[in-house]
Amino acid sequence: MRIGSSYDDHMHHVRFDKVDIAFLGPALYVGLGEQRYEKPPLAQLEIHGKPYFQGVIATQRNSNIHNLEDLKGRLMAFGDPKSTMSHLLPRLMMRHAGVTQERLAGHAFLGSHVNVALAVLAGDFDAGAMKEGVFDRFRGRGLREVARTERTPEHLFVARAGLPEALIEKLRTSFFALSESERGRAILNNLKKGATALRPVTAQQYDHLAEQMAELAAAGIP
Repeated sequence: MRIGSSYDDHMHHVRFDKVDIAFLGPALYVGLGEQRYEKPPLAQLEIHGKPYFQGVIATQRNSNIHNLEDLKGRLMAFGDPKSTMSHLLPRLMMRHAGVTQERLAGHAFLGSHVNVALAVLAGDFDAGAMKEGVFDRFRGRGLREVARTERTPEHLFVARAGLPEALIEKLRTSFFALSESERGRAILNNLKKGATALRPVTAQQYDHLAEQMAELAAAGIP
């Protein structure tokens, strides 16, 4: 097993079939372009029974920001520039509402979802983008939802191009069976906290996200 040292390092090893099996976030997966259709999807993660996740733009509970248009002229916090939920999809949602970078008072990348939540609570930024799990964690401390992204398919396992079909089917069967035993459920939770199953998945489930990423790229984001 290897853990990529960065997004780009991980993508390089998947793109050039240097690993047999890879675990990918949705943005990295669609970032493969047409190559993703060559790499058989094995299984999709399910968190608390949901095979999708969403991002939230949040502000302080007593803020006068109530919709996306209210973000004009405000300071905005994002996580990592390549993060689906702490930057890319919230940024697209803002763009659709007419809130471009030029219409913000300023913005910064703070590196993680948690950093964004803490910075908004501290009053360093007027609003920030984060995954819904982090928003739920800090909502009780004073965060309030402004807007939520569309549902995005969860992380998934893919195989390298050319892996024997018989092995692919065995891997899928093993992945799908994890939720049926106590040991398997422990493995799922170690993979990602709250994971309840690995389920069947197709490349086509990520087509809409690919369209969204293409729109962002055309606008020069990130």
